[in-house]
Formats: sequence, structure tokens, C-alpha cells
Amino acid sequence: MSDRSDAKTVSRATLLGFLSVTAIYVLVSVLPFGVMSQAQLSAISPPAMAVILGSLLGKWAEYFVNAGVIISVLSCWLVWTILVAELPWAGAKDGTYPKVFAKTNKNDAASVSLWVSSAVMQVMMLLVYFSNNAWNVMLSITGVMILPAYIGSTGYLWKLMATGKYPTTAKIGKPMALVSSVLGTIYGFWLVFAAGLEYMLVGAVFFALGNLVFIWARKEHAPHEFPFGKIEMIVAVAIVALAALALWMLFTGHLTQVYKP
Repeated sequence: MSDRSDAKTVSRATLLGFLSVTAIYVLVSVLPFGVMSQAQLSAISPPAMAVILGSLLGKWAEYFVNAGVIISVLSCWLVWTILVAELPWAGAKDGTYPKVFAKTNKNDAASVSLWVSSAVMQVMMLLVYFSNNAWNVMLSITGVMILPAYIGSTGYLWKLMATGKYPTTAKIGKPMALVSSVLGTIYGFWLVFAAGLEYMLVGAVFFALGNLVFIWARKEHAPHEFPFGKIEMIVAVAIVALAALALWMLFTGHLTQVYKP
């Protein structure tokens, strides 16, 4: 019963959050056009809402919005730091990640995951500092790297429908699930193509590094078994081959959209 209650609470909170954020975005998008012209709005430095509310309500409104932006950025930073550390910790619990990521400190925080994820974030920030377009490139690569997970999810739903293994107790009916899986898979592949195959190719480098973590975890949780199954081995070799191709193309100037040596 508690799991059902938690699921309902999460779904309600998600819906409420979505509607609230949508209402705020609509108000933020519509309000400026009732106060200033398009030419005036284009000349305002961000955050534009601070200047707009300042012109309507006074200087205190401008300070209020600026303070809200600072709080929002810091809150997002905190949430993402915890979320990124939580994923390896949870993965270490079920064998997806090495056991070391399951370690916690005296406050029950995922200490190793926090240190590793924070170190990676610091390296990324240094790269952004030393390169003008590093942020945009990393954003494009990470955005494309998410897509295989979505394609895999919709493809698996499609497989459940095709094999007749779709749960009969599911709240969503079979016709809607089938339509969602087919459209989701097609849309996912289209997103990969639209985002740029070059970025997906570079993303293979990071997936190849993930193979090392995968092997490490498998060796710890199943030391007497080969880390890869037959299909997993084929996929892993393909990823490594694509990663090698990506590195060669990067440093020979064939992927100038991503990196210019």
C-alpha cells in the first residue's frame, strides 16, 4: 500500500509541478509584450524579467528577481549534484556499478559518488573556461547520448507488445502502449539524425569508457563469469570500434563541427 501511495504522490507532484511551471513560463513569455516593444526587449540584458518588473513596481522588484535567479541556480546546482551522485550509488546496490560507489559517510551520503561526480564536473568547468565553444559541444554530445536510453525504452515496450508479454494489469491499454512504443521509437531515431550523427559518434567515446566500469562491476559481483554475454560482447566491440573511429576523425579534422584541431 505504501508503494501505491508513494506512486500516487509522485504522479500528483509531477503533474502539479508541470502545470505550475507551464503557467509561470506562459506568464513570463506574455507579460513582457504588454510592457515593452520587441525592440526594447531585445536590448535588455538578462535576466530581462528583473528589468521589466523593475520598470513596473520599482527597484525592489528588480532586486527580488535577481535574488530569485541566484537562489534558483544554487538550488538546481544542489539538486543535480545530489542526483548525479545518487545514480552510481543506486547502481552499485544492484550490481550495475562497482561496489565502491555504494560507500556512504557518517551522514549516509554517497561519499564516493559525490567525490567522483564532483571531480568530473570540475573538469568540465575547466574545459569550458579554456575553450569558447566547449560548453555547447558538451551540451550537444550529452543531449544526443541520452537518446539511446529513450530508444531502448520505447523499443523494449514495442518488444513486449510484439511478444504478447505486456502486463495485463498495466493502467495503459495495449493499443495506446503499441502506438506510444512505435511513435516513440521512430521519433527517437529521428532525434538522433536531427541532432547530428557526428555528436553521436563522439558520444561513443564516452560509452566505450563506460565499458571499463561495466567490466569492473561485473568482475566484483560475478567474479567467475565472463563480463559480457554474446549480444553484449557484440555491442561492446561495436562501441569501441566507433569510439576509435571517432577519435581518428576528431584528430584528423574530419569532425570540424565538433572539434577543430
